[in-house]
Amino acid sequence: MKDFRDKVESVVDQEAAAWVIRQNRGLTSSEKDAFQRWLEGDPSRAAALAEFRDGWARFNRLAALRGLDGTAPDPDLFRSAQQPWTRRLVFAFAAAAALAIGIYAWRSHLQALPSPEAPYDERVLADGSVVKLNRGAALEVLFTPAERRVRLLRGEAQFAVAKDAIHPFFVDAAGVEVRAVGTTFDIRFNKMTVEVLVTEGKVKVATPEESVLSDSTPGVARIITAGQRAVVPLASPGDRRIPPTPQIAAVTAREIDEWLAWQPRLLDFTDERLSTIAAQLNRNNPVHLIITDPELGEMRLSASLRSDNVEGLVRLLESHFAVRAQHRGAEIRLSSTKQ
Repeated sequence: MKDFRDKVESVVDQEAAAWVIRQNRGLTSSEKDAFQRWLEGDPSRAAALAEFRDGWARFNRLAALRGLDGTAPDPDLFRSAQQPWTRRLVFAFAAAAALAIGIYAWRSHLQALPSPEAPYDERVLADGSVVKLNRGAALEVLFTPAERRVRLLRGEAQFAVAKDAIHPFFVDAAGVEVRAVGTTFDIRFNKMTVEVLVTEGKVKVATPEESVLSDSTPGVARIITAGQRAVVPLASPGDRRIPPTPQIAAVTAREIDEWLAWQPRLLDFTDERLSTIAAQLNRNNPVHLIITDPELGEMRLSASLRSDNVEGLVRLLESHFAVRAQHRGAEIRLSSTKQ
């Protein structure tokens, strides 16, 4: 296949596509620095980046304009289907997925301190495990040749642990120790409690007063399985009382959805009022949409949006629906430009 489409068109194309993907979900501080160095390292990179940004925008418009107000999508979006950028975009974005994973994989030790304004952050650890951090959460990764260990310093995080029977995976939160082999679980840490919610597989939980987790020590670790939550009370400094036993209870699918509502997900709207769409996006985002024009709130849209993509909706409204957006701190005020 012509040297695999000229080695997926070029390394510059792959890298540009990878940066577009990462910019779409938001760059960390270190990634912003790396992006600037990448951009300045080769004059051809800026042109490649602009081309793939344009292609990404076209795909977003196709998805968002699906059935809007019953009108057909812009025919110009399809007319360029035979142009060279289309083929380059498909191949380069396919390669970029693997490239992006590789860029994350070298981080064997990281201090994850997302911006307090960021509603969500995701990190891929050196072993392939994925950590999703809620707003304000912080963790430290301490991998050794013998074990995989993570310390949750504050906040909430969900862990999707890569299977590795030889190297156990531990998460420590205020002395509460959670062990997993290949599973998915969420830990919520505050001054009073450490809560562990298991959504896939099972974990072992030990309190700070108990010894380090050991398969050979009976009664030390409690097994928490999928669909269960454990609440471990934390003793205050100087409290010499025997700590309460962790409370383990089953949780419903609805309770799990509510628990994990902070994580971005795809929202599908069909002929829905803009006011309803805004209300749903406002539930879990630090920046809220305020509709100042009642008639604008009644406008109906059909679209697929990530639950954290407030800016994406704003750009769509500004470019296609005569809407003006005014940014005021933690608010974006929407009004119609029609007279």
